[in-house]
Amino acid sequence: MPRSMNEPDRVPFDSPLAPAPRTWMLAWWGLIPTFVFVLVLGATSFPNAADGVAGEAEFKRFFQMAIYALLPSFVIAWVVFRATGRKQRIATVVYSILVAVAGGYVIPRAVNGPDANAEAAEPPLAGQRLTHPDHPIVVTVPNEWNQVGDLEKPLLIVAKDPATGNSLSLLGFKVEDADHELNREAVERGLLVQLGPSGKILNRIDTQLLGERAYCLIAVAKHDDALVSVARIMSEKPLDGYTYVVQYSQVKSGAIDPRSIPGIARRVQKKKH
Repeated sequence: MPRSMNEPDRVPFDSPLAPAPRTWMLAWWGLIPTFVFVLVLGATSFPNAADGVAGEAEFKRFFQMAIYALLPSFVIAWVVFRATGRKQRIATVVYSILVAVAGGYVIPRAVNGPDANAEAAEPPLAGQRLTHPDHPIVVTVPNEWNQVGDLEKPLLIVAKDPATGNSLSLLGFKVEDADHELNREAVERGLLVQLGPSGKILNRIDTQLLGERAYCLIAVAKHDDALVSVARIMSEKPLDGYTYVVQYSQVKSGAIDPRSIPGIARRVQKKKH
């Protein structure tokens, strides 16, 4: 039908009067570094996920690190996006670079924990200092923990948290041979026997105890329908005729974080004369 002389002109689709198409800040490929970062961070934050063990602390650390890395990257990219007149490519490149840089800072800390040199600068542990009259060792535990009495050898010192049921124990095994070395396979078998059929070793760690080389096993087991995690730290060679063992037991809080082992071992120190 012919258009009337009085009918106004229709606005063409590509007219400057038509609304401009919406431009997203990030291109689709900007999701790739985000996905890779979250995947790697998840794998390093939950080292025992394959065994179905993950504690509240691990989830908290994962979300904290994800926010620390992604949120600043997103905000800076948004500022660049606005400052450049909505240049999507530039904003996406800036965001991808920032995520990569943040990942390079955050992920090693998810794997190794805090700076390895930080422990040397830490102040002395606060808490009550427990000793045994026949052994030159001091065990420091929180003030609210209770010391357990009437112990039988090889138990030397045991302290327990009345609120959570977590405990820290020091054991000493008399060794006649000064050149005796820890049999790792034997101690692994012994731990599994003690834990029972549900016991499973999650981590094997080389660490230090009382200033000497030590071997640590982290394991979990079901006890009274609760998940109990155990970290057993054993000196590789005798000290003053004894092989010392530190055992930390954690109840209902998931598996013990391998990065916490140096801090646990640090609670057991030689007496200062």
